[in-house]
Amino acid sequence: MNNTSYMKRMALLLILVSVLKGAAGISAAENPLKPDPIKWCHATKGGVEVRSKPGGKEKSLVKLTRGLLVPAYATKKSGRIEWLRIVVVDPALMTPLSGWVDPAEVEVADATEYPHDDKILALSGSPFLEDFAEENTAVARFILHTKDAGPVLVCYLGTEVLPQTRLQVFYKANGRFKAGQSMDFPFSEMKSPLTSLEVRDLAGDGDEFLVTREPYHVGPQSFGVNMVIRRIEGISFKTIWKTPIAAHNFDSYPPRLDIVDPVVANIGRPGTDTKGEVEFRARGSLTDIVWKGEVNFHALGRDKPLETIHLERTWSWDGTQFKANR
Repeated sequence: MNNTSYMKRMALLLILVSVLKGAAGISAAENPLKPDPIKWCHATKGGVEVRSKPGGKEKSLVKLTRGLLVPAYATKKSGRIEWLRIVVVDPALMTPLSGWVDPAEVEVADATEYPHDDKILALSGSPFLEDFAEENTAVARFILHTKDAGPVLVCYLGTEVLPQTRLQVFYKANGRFKAGQSMDFPFSEMKSPLTSLEVRDLAGDGDEFLVTREPYHVGPQSFGVNMVIRRIEGISFKTIWKTPIAAHNFDSYPPRLDIVDPVVANIGRPGTDTKGEVEFRARGSLTDIVWKGEVNFHALGRDKPLETIHLERTWSWDGTQFKANR
C-alpha cells in the first residue's frame, strides 16, 4: 500500500472514530478521556447502573460488569448523593460512553491508585504508541484477583486504526505498575474480537477468572459467538472453558439427519443453528456453568428445521478444570 492510500485510509478511520464517539454522547471538544481522572470506581459486583444524569430514574445507559474499573471525571450532587461522572468503554465498539453512578454502588479509589491511559499505552508499547493509534486507543480496565500475585490490573486495549486488540496484565510492585502477560486478538472488518468481559470467582478459592464473549467467523455461512473462560497461570492466559453460545453453520449440510451423542457435540456441526445462554449457578463456595439452549438441524432448501433438540448441560469445578456432569 502506497503512502497516499494509507493516509486516505487513516483519515477515513479517524472520521469514523469521531462519529462513533459522537454517537456515544461525547463530543471531540468535551472528550472526558483527555483530562486526568479525579477518582477510580471499581465494580465489585455486576449490574451497577450507569445513568444519563445524576439521580436519574430512567432506564440505565449501561450496566457495569463485575471487576470493571472506570475513571471518574466530575461530581454532582443530587439529593443527598454526590454522584460521579464516569466513562466506560464498550468493548464491542471500543468507544467510550459517559454517564453517572452512585458511589455507594462501587468501590472508590484515589486518582493516583491506578495508571492513566498514557501510562498504560507507554507500558504496553508497540503498536499502541504509533501516531494514529495513541490518540484513539480506548482502554477498558478490570481488577482480577489471583492467588499468587494478589489483585492485578487487566486492560483491554484497541482502536479501529489497528489490526489487533490486546489483553494486557499489569502488576504493582513498590508503588509502580509493570507490564506482564499479554494476548493479542485480530481486529478484522471493524469488529472487536471481544464483545464483553467480566471477572468471576467461579472456583471459590480467590483465584478469579476472566469471562469473555468472542465472535468467530470461519466461512461465508459459518459463524457464531464463543464464551471463553480464562485464568492467569504462570506467564500466560490459560483457557479453562470454551463453548459456543451461538453457532450458525450452513456452509455445508449432511446427506441426512445426523444427531450424535453426547447431544452437546451437535453444537456447531454442519447444517445446524444453535442458540444458547450460560447461567452461573452457585453451589456452596463453587459456581457451576450451566449451558441451556437448542440445536436446530436443517436440510438444504428447507426453511424449517428437520429436528430441534433442547438441551441443558452443567460443568462443575473439580479443582483443576470444569468437568461436564453426566
